[in-house]
Parts: sequence; structure tokens; C-alpha cells
Amino acid sequence: MKTIKVNEIKCEFDRKTTEKEVQARAESIIGIGLIHSVKIQPIEDETFKYQVVAGRKSFVALTKIIGKTELEIPGEVSLIEGDADIIAFAENDERTNLSLAEQVEKLSGLSENFGIAELASHLSHAPQWIAARIRLKELSESWHRAMKEKRFEQFVIGHYEAVAKYPQEIQEDIFNYCTSWRFDEDISLAKFAKELEENFTFQIKNAPWNTDGSYQGCGECPACIDRLNGGFLFEEMNDSDKAICQNRQFYLNKLNEFIARKVEEIRKSEPEVLLISQDNSYPEGFPIDEEEIYPDWAWQKTTKKEGGQKALVVNGPLTGKIIFVSIAEAYNNLQNEDGVQGEEEQPQKKVSTLAERKERKHRQRQRHAISSLMDYVKAMEYEIPERDTIFKFIACLGVNSIFSYSYDEEHQDVGTGGIVAYDTVSEHSELDKAVWGKLIINMISDLKQGQSGPVEAHWQEAEIISRIIGFDLKKALGVAVETLPDPKAWEKLEKQEKLLKEAKH
Repeated sequence: MKTIKVNEIKCEFDRKTTEKEVQARAESIIGIGLIHSVKIQPIEDETFKYQVVAGRKSFVALTKIIGKTELEIPGEVSLIEGDADIIAFAENDERTNLSLAEQVEKLSGLSENFGIAELASHLSHAPQWIAARIRLKELSESWHRAMKEKRFEQFVIGHYEAVAKYPQEIQEDIFNYCTSWRFDEDISLAKFAKELEENFTFQIKNAPWNTDGSYQGCGECPACIDRLNGGFLFEEMNDSDKAICQNRQFYLNKLNEFIARKVEEIRKSEPEVLLISQDNSYPEGFPIDEEEIYPDWAWQKTTKKEGGQKALVVNGPLTGKIIFVSIAEAYNNLQNEDGVQGEEEQPQKKVSTLAERKERKHRQRQRHAISSLMDYVKAMEYEIPERDTIFKFIACLGVNSIFSYSYDEEHQDVGTGGIVAYDTVSEHSELDKAVWGKLIINMISDLKQGQSGPVEAHWQEAEIISRIIGFDLKKALGVAVETLPDPKAWEKLEKQEKLLKEAKH
């Protein structure tokens, strides 16, 4: 039986190991024998002929505690072929149960050297499994902490992998959604993934302007990048019926532009065309005054031959389509001169005054300008404020750690966040920028609170931030006025209100 001298073998630990763990391994070897041999490979080195690629703990136990100076082949050591890092990962993951943090870190490093497809083949895992596990590195700080602290008791690793597929900004929206949603006792992965898709993505094929199938989404979110660059790795990503984009705001902006353009085009030649809605919900920045739109309960689809009026669908599954409709008589007679509902029970439609409509339009324009400000803030292409200013913002908003906390449950001492990061922070070359980057998350969250619903836009907050970073908010508002002009129907309404006022006097 051949032996190899211990001093010819190089051994460097690839994960944190304590003396207690090595002692326990030595006692196990003495008591029941060596279960798995130490794996070594030849190396080119001035001092050593071999290196340990798997079984480092056993090697140290055999040599440092048990006192072996030579190891037997093949009983105590085995010469193997293949990539050392992959072999080490496979051995550690199978026999010592790598912590999740260690597993993610090692897989991420291996994927850079081999690519996901080749790595999956070596480790006998599906490429999707490798990619999903690596993507956990992209979890936002809120989700890192939630995973570590088991904030959502029903969640397993797959739930976090589903969240990690989204950009961090959207992850924060998902976090708020999850904390406000009363989960079932057992929220399955399939149901959770479906909830996220329905609330934070859209199917590219359903974009009303994608008539020729050429639209490819934003091209920047993880879903678009995977689909466009994944090749044959994820076949379903190339299925046009399943393709999604996770940048919902990008989609809504394009949708609003499409609707505005469509209405303008058709009204140039047919100014009397009706505008109708299918679902009566309108996204932020919707370019048409809701008073101009017939809600879904007010019309029925018919034909031109049956006397139908031409209508453009501005919201819902048929957005952008021209159809013929008949308007319910009850809708036309909904209100008498005093605004009292008629005898037939129909949903009451409140008719807004011109002043109310102008107020809504002004708020809409403010939100459009604030949206531009948020994009500018996130880009960080301006001079970062001085530390005194940053500290004042911290006093107003607070700030999270710039280093993510570890989500490793077994080894609490491997965390990189909190007080243990003090020395790293002290040596940080761009600390102000890093802290400002974390403050931005809180700023955006604050501004977003005024970006939807009946609440006022957070204009005062936007003015303060704009002043600090040199953003021209007034100019952005001017752009919003051009992008969201007054509807032409307001001219008619203004004349009607003027006549009504004169008649009362």
C-alpha cells in the first residue's frame, strides 16, 4: 500500500473551522475510523506536491491531533481529477451541510469560472436551481434580514428565491406588500410566485402596442436580461407567451404614452369618437380625464349596422381597439338638473367641476415631475451632498446599514453587517456615497407615498431634495404640463359652467 508524506501536502481551509470541530473529527476517526478519505490533487509548487481539495478537517485531525506523518493511498487519501473548487463544494455541501450563506457565496464564485450550465452539469443540479440559489445574493437588505430573522414563518428558501428574481427597488415594494398581506397558514411556492407575477410584472405579449411581437420589455430587469441573454439555458424564457417584464413602472409609462398617442391620432379625423373603459382602474399618469370616459357599466358592445357608435377602448384587455357600442339610456339620463339620481337604480357617477378636474390634473403633473426626480436621485450622477447635509437627512429619515446582514442561521459570526462592520466602514473609500445610497431608499419610499391614490403629492419633500442635489423641479413640472396637457373637453365644460353661473344670476 502506497503512502504520501504529510509535509508534501498543502492544506488551506476554504471555510471557517474551529479547533473544537477538528477535535470532534479526530475523536470520530479514532472511535469509528475515517469514513471519507481526504481528496488531494497534484500541484505545481516549490514546497508541496499535492493540495487538499476536500476533507480538510479530516486532514488536520489526522495530522495535527492524531499525529500521522504519512497517509495511506487509497484508504486515507485519494488522488482525484477534476476542478478542485467544484469537488470541494460538492464534498462540503453533501457531508457538512454548508450554511446557506456559504453555499450562495461558493456557487456564485464557481459560476464566474464555469458558467451556470457547466456548473450545473458538474454538480448534478438543474441550471434553474443554480441560478436561483446564486440570485439570493441580490436580495435587498430588508429581505436579508427577514430571511435571517424568519420574519415570514411560512416561507421556505424557494419563497426568497422568488423575491430575488426582482430588482431591489421592486423587492422593497414586495416586502411592504408581504408585511401587509395576511398570508394563509401554508402559502405554497406556486401561489406566492403567482401573486408576485400578478402584482409586480406584466406579460410582454399583452402590451397593446406589441402588435408585431417585436417589443422586448424594458431590457434591464432580471427577467428581461435572462430572456434576452439566456440562450438555451432557460427555454421557457424564449417562449413569447410566457415572457414577462418586472419593470411595471416602465410598462405603465409606455402604456400611458400609447393611450395618449392613440386618442390624439383618432380624434384628428374623428373628434366625436367615444372613449370607453373596461375595468375603470387608471394607472398613475393616465393621460385622459376620467370624466371623458364611459365606464364599463355604461355601454354594451354592438355593431355599426345595429346603430352602434364608434368607440376607442382606453383601459382593459382591448386597450387601443376600436369597437362599436351602444350607451345605456339609463346612463344618459343618470342625473337631472339638480344632480339627483333617476328612478332606475344605477351606479351614481359624480360629475366633477372644472376646478376639481384642474386640481387632479395639477396633482398628476406634480407626480410626473416627482417621478423624474426619483429617477435622477437613483442615478447618482450628481455631486453627493456634504457629510453635514447627509447627517441632517439621517436625522430626518434614519439609514440602514450599508453592509447586508448575513442570513446564515448556523454561524452567527459570519455576518458582515452591524457593529462587526466597523473596521470595514472605517476603511471605506467612498463612505459618504455609500451612506447616501442607503438614504436614497428611504427618500424614494417617502416620495412614493404621495404618488398614488387621493393623497397629495409629496411636493414639499421633492422641493427640498431637488434643492440639495441641484435638480430643476420647476422645469420637470413644465415638461409634465406638456406631456399631460389639458383635455380639449375642458373648453366646452368651461363654457357650460360660465353659462350656468350667468343663468343663476
